[in-house]
Amino acid sequence: MIECGILPNVVTFNTLVDTLCKEGRTSEALNLLKAMSDADVKPDIVTYNSLIYGLCHSGQWKEVARMLDKLKDRGVLPDVVTFSTLVDALCRERRTKEALSLLELMIQRGVKPNVITYTSLLNGLCKSRQWEEATRLLKEMVSLKVFPDAMALNLLLDGLAKIEIKGKAQETFEVVIQHLKTLATT
Repeated sequence: MIECGILPNVVTFNTLVDTLCKEGRTSEALNLLKAMSDADVKPDIVTYNSLIYGLCHSGQWKEVARMLDKLKDRGVLPDVVTFSTLVDALCRERRTKEALSLLELMIQRGVKPNVITYTSLLNGLCKSRQWEEATRLLKEMVSLKVFPDAMALNLLLDGLAKIEIKGKAQETFEVVIQHLKTLATT
């Protein structure tokens, strides 16, 4: 590419970084971050989101913290993808209390959680058998006009049915019905 006189840009680097991170090759992706700097190419939120994803999924939490600091130092603001990636990774490790705190921080910073953010949290709460919190979160989600998709609803209803909490399953079902009515009127 360079031999042909074509210099890599942020999109080129982001494609390579993302691919390496998805393959679990985070050290190579971090080397590319250095190469970006050497090539005078400024990383953007896509670059950092890919790196954070790779680091989270390989359990490199100290590196995640450093990456978040680097993001902040460079004036790049975390977006919904950044927060959702972190929430999902925390929930996968059953660190739901931290994930819920991160959701609060996200909202405080004016970043609106999306269905992916909430589904990750609902999944983590159900796997941790925190049914009350999952039901509360579903209500919060709907009140913020973030409507659950089929995956989110199935997670909740399946989890509640497995432990035979009939009252909670009924309550969740009613929230779902209310959600569907809201969709029908919009």
